[in-house]
Amino acid sequence: MSDHNHHHHDHNHSHGYHTHEDGSRHYDAVDLQARKIVEFITAIAVELPLDAFIKDKKESFIEQMNIFTEAMLEANNHVRNYRVASKKIEKDFKKAAFANPDRKGKDISQATPELTEEYIAYLNAIKPALDSLVKMINITIGSDFTEWDVNTKDGIVESGVKVLEYLEGLPKEQQDKLIGMADVVREALPSFSYLAELKNMAESADGSPLTPLTFQHQKKVVMPVLIQHEPGKYQELIGFLDNSLSYFINFAVGILLRGLSYNQPGIVIIRAADRHGIVAYRAVPIDMITKKSAGK
Repeated sequence: MSDHNHHHHDHNHSHGYHTHEDGSRHYDAVDLQARKIVEFITAIAVELPLDAFIKDKKESFIEQMNIFTEAMLEANNHVRNYRVASKKIEKDFKKAAFANPDRKGKDISQATPELTEEYIAYLNAIKPALDSLVKMINITIGSDFTEWDVNTKDGIVESGVKVLEYLEGLPKEQQDKLIGMADVVREALPSFSYLAELKNMAESADGSPLTPLTFQHQKKVVMPVLIQHEPGKYQELIGFLDNSLSYFINFAVGILLRGLSYNQPGIVIIRAADRHGIVAYRAVPIDMITKKSAGK
């Protein structure tokens, strides 16, 4: 029995959704990033003849896809919460700084535990999303990962190394069928390793890479929270979180489309937006397009 029109709101999450007959969900999109997640990921379930690609495993694939979408929307929630809270905190801080008699001739700083909490929650949402992504890879290419691996070697955090080694170890014929999946993973590992390292730093509290809010008395402006990537290299934290999430969405789509193409050699799945800007996916013969545009 289908509950296609049933609108579900789970008290633990703020993601409303309705369920399609095949078990896939269409989530409400609360902002542009959420819309990208919902369209890119769930369009795969709706647009593509999944039965042709994964035979009898469609149900477990869709189950993992729902888990993945939840984790990504959760990550996006924390970025959005951060953006909203930071605007209010910066405004209140500026007002208080102007009223502070001690501010004459010097900068004033303030810790922002509320913002740090959203930043850490975002980092914590990444691993579950990667775990469900790798389970979808299992379903499409027959691997048997239990999770996306993260470990520390010689003090350096490494994320996804085992996944990459597996892909690189496949026979050439299978690698060709994956249309460069190993390359996509290889390119992404430094980014995911860095996020895992930031998560470890946040948990161990051995020096945060985040700056406090600072009121600069000379310019009379509030410097937002920055993240220090390396000595002398800073970036506004909200920009880093936004870029990181966008990167992850594109990475996941590239991986999933390659994985689904695996069982249909000669076929590649491309993203095609119609004139209304709605994202759709098309399965086309590989000789119709260049390999470079696969999964873009």
